[in-house]
Amino acid sequence: MVSHAYRTHRSLARITAFVTLLLLVVGSLSAGAADRPFYVYYNESDRLYRVRTDNGQIELVVKSAHAYLRGSRAGKYLVCWSDSHPGGGRETGTVHRFAMDGSLQATKGSISSVYEFSTKGDSIYFVAKPPKPSETLAIYRMPSGYTKPERDGNYQDSLPPIADGIDKRFTNFEFIDGKIFYTALRNGSEHWIACKSENGTGNVTWICKGAFSNSYKQWIVETSDFIYMLVNTDPTETQYSTSCMVLYKVPRKGGKAVALNAKKPLDVNAVYSGRWADDVYVYNNGIKDAISRQDGIRGWNFDNAVGYALDLAGRRIKISDDGVIEMARIGANQYVYCDGYGDVYTCTIKGGKVSEKKKRKGASEIFYVRNLKSGGKRKSTLMAGYKGTYLLNADMTIKKLIGVEWETVFLFDDMDGYLYTNAGDKNRLYYLSSNGKARALTQAKPKAVLYVEPVK
Repeated sequence: MVSHAYRTHRSLARITAFVTLLLLVVGSLSAGAADRPFYVYYNESDRLYRVRTDNGQIELVVKSAHAYLRGSRAGKYLVCWSDSHPGGGRETGTVHRFAMDGSLQATKGSISSVYEFSTKGDSIYFVAKPPKPSETLAIYRMPSGYTKPERDGNYQDSLPPIADGIDKRFTNFEFIDGKIFYTALRNGSEHWIACKSENGTGNVTWICKGAFSNSYKQWIVETSDFIYMLVNTDPTETQYSTSCMVLYKVPRKGGKAVALNAKKPLDVNAVYSGRWADDVYVYNNGIKDAISRQDGIRGWNFDNAVGYALDLAGRRIKISDDGVIEMARIGANQYVYCDGYGDVYTCTIKGGKVSEKKKRKGASEIFYVRNLKSGGKRKSTLMAGYKGTYLLNADMTIKKLIGVEWETVFLFDDMDGYLYTNAGDKNRLYYLSSNGKARALTQAKPKAVLYVEPVK
């Protein structure tokens, strides 16, 4: 989804995920081999469909899909989340599962009152209240085909928790190297990052004091030897933006976590306005949380923002006096970014310094920079803007391509092209292939795109 951002005194007046946008493509749109066909699972009119990207063939998968908003596969089942309180204000949702056998019916036994969920292999992991009264939550692991009777959707009654002491405000968790990383209350009061075997065996390892903030941002990146995680060391402060975001380095084979910027923690708003660009985290000092006067949408005011990057050595590197909305790595030590005015720049970041910084002509009012990856490697980089679709050539010149009018874009790793809702065609879902050809996939605007997988 597109980041919220706007600047009040320049042409980049407002950026949200709900306006007509265009794409800039960084990389190569070739006329080579045809894209691999994918199935796209989506919710339309509370029915679950799947459509092929190569021929547009649509199949009805589940007749009643409730308010399915996101999904993931576990074994032979597709697992979907529905919001318990459509329209906002939810704390929990319901997790549904159905066999990928064309039965047109959801599998009996949804999991209710779930705070967060994920899948891995043949298992469903979810955060919920334990059977006995408790002030905290627990993480449970359930085989995808689990059929034991449950009480009103409370499968945790018959499942042992794999981790407990979870504060409902911090329910994010990640899987790395056979372990689950999460936030828990240590001694019942202090928030700590912890990890444990993903099957629940063994003891808890307490990594560092703090929490993973609840959001859809990525807080962890990995290298071959280390895990790097951005941790909020003052997670219960919600009124003021304090300097409490610390980058920790954790050996993958075990060992003590090291705080890389403990003496100079980053400001919360500065960090929340940014994201990882592979091996650097871009953020904005001086940024203000604000609400658009036009429509009340909350976003970031870049008027006084100064863009920085935090590298994996914990060094702060100044990038731009005008802030950085988004950045992506396009080569070894090479990056492309858009500043708070939507102008496009490329630069080199190496050894804690910026060099070869250059403004790129031919594209403006850009605010969305993301890589498409296959097998973990970059294939191309998408940049969204108001004025057109562009190609950044190998020599860093920009060539304008055909315009693709869109409202929302969906990126999935290993998919050769990308999905978008076409604002010029009733917001129907389209697929743009790697050779630049667009195909309509749906009859109407989808409520949600849940999951994609290759056609076998």
